[in-house]
Amino acid sequence: MSVPIPAEEFERLLALARYEVLDTGPEASFDRVTALTARMLDMPLVAIHLVDHDRVWRKSSVGFGPGEIPRGEALCSWTILSDEVNVVPDVHTDPRFRDLDSVSERPELHSYAGAPLITPGGHRVGTLCVLDTRPRDFGSAEQEVLRSFASIIVTELELRMRNIELERAVSVQGQNLQNLERFQTHADALAHISERLEDDDLEASLQAVAEVLGSAADLEWAGLLRFHGGTLSSATAWTRPGLDLSGLGEPDAYRQGVTWEVLKSGQPLFIDDYRTHPQAHPSFLAGGLRAAAWLPLGDVGGVKYLMLAVRLNRDAPWLLADRALFQAAASIVGRALERLTYLHQVEAAANRDSLTDVGNRRAFDAALSTLDASGAEFTAVMLDLDGLKEINDSQGHERGDRLLTLFAAALAREFRASDGVYRLGGDEFAVLLSAGNTLPEREIFERIHRAVQILNSENFTQVDASVGVASRRAGAVPAAQIVKRADERMYAQKRGRKQERIA
Repeated sequence: MSVPIPAEEFERLLALARYEVLDTGPEASFDRVTALTARMLDMPLVAIHLVDHDRVWRKSSVGFGPGEIPRGEALCSWTILSDEVNVVPDVHTDPRFRDLDSVSERPELHSYAGAPLITPGGHRVGTLCVLDTRPRDFGSAEQEVLRSFASIIVTELELRMRNIELERAVSVQGQNLQNLERFQTHADALAHISERLEDDDLEASLQAVAEVLGSAADLEWAGLLRFHGGTLSSATAWTRPGLDLSGLGEPDAYRQGVTWEVLKSGQPLFIDDYRTHPQAHPSFLAGGLRAAAWLPLGDVGGVKYLMLAVRLNRDAPWLLADRALFQAAASIVGRALERLTYLHQVEAAANRDSLTDVGNRRAFDAALSTLDASGAEFTAVMLDLDGLKEINDSQGHERGDRLLTLFAAALAREFRASDGVYRLGGDEFAVLLSAGNTLPEREIFERIHRAVQILNSENFTQVDASVGVASRRAGAVPAAQIVKRADERMYAQKRGRKQERIA
């Protein structure tokens, strides 16, 4: 037999859900009611049943263990169809119930009476029921006792719900107070972040931002990640002093899951409990990751930046003030990254030769200043591209520009990226070899010769290069003095070639 359903079933289920009582533990207030009912009515079996969508769950009982039964097997499913007490003198003879497994499997049970639990809104969410091991009827006085205790149970449910709401309100007020306190702290942090980002030193600025965020938001770790060319790396990071987080997350853990989803979506994500996230990575779980926040900073110069904040081994969900801090900081940092990247691009352009895209005279002078400041060993190679004037005069300046571009590219290929290649103007070039690239002069001349051969293969057959080399190996000789020596040797070679041609 199918279970009859009340006319306002969905409203009834919502009313039950409001109490938030299903699947909760024993509570003394309900246990007292079932104990009193059993004593006053002299009943061996008493239960408070709550009728859910497809089950009847037992909140408190006498003579029963905890648990639930399918709604279709429960006598209480019929009791909630009416406001009246449902009396069944003998369940084994009642055609509604005699074929139910819950009845046929309990031959010792006979009589049943149940009073519906009626909410102030008129919804019957459950029952207070009693059962006896002998057939019997229930008089009006006994039914009134059931009604009275059922009313007490509903009152307890209402009080319980109000207490839950009050606790939440108190919790919200506490969070509001925390938010107010943190908003002031965070306002100071944002002012500090904005001030530090005025510095043109990008690395130092980002490190300062991570430190300020970590301290202001009570973090264990804060950092900025950089995604470029398919590779994710750390731009900067701050760790709470005294913590060793070297084992937090395998390297691959940062290159999949939540982080990648945020990078793809471009939307911020706040997780209060990482353990519950479907894409949680085992290595982060093992490291104790709890609350985490990901905030994309945008695409700056082809590089995507991402702010990441972490709390470990404690339940500390993000407050409204925390979220506001991170989002405001992300906006400030994003704009600063754009500004600093633009400045660096302008600076880089100012240091590049517009025709050949190698360093220019300005970049060369700056490199010499850096060498003077460090006192590092280096080798200066000064070059003149012989034959450029003749190419310009006979074949045109466009052909001459092609010659310069080819020669600059060939030089750049012959030397390391850490070495500097410069066009100082006209047909003058220079290479500065760093201390770690101590090539013998013969090797330097061979590399330049290979660069010239590339020009010859491009039909610049009358072109050559005059070269002078000088090195600083020790002492406080100014870098400009080393360049002057290399320049003198280059011009000596050039004069020798002219004399050979005159002869």
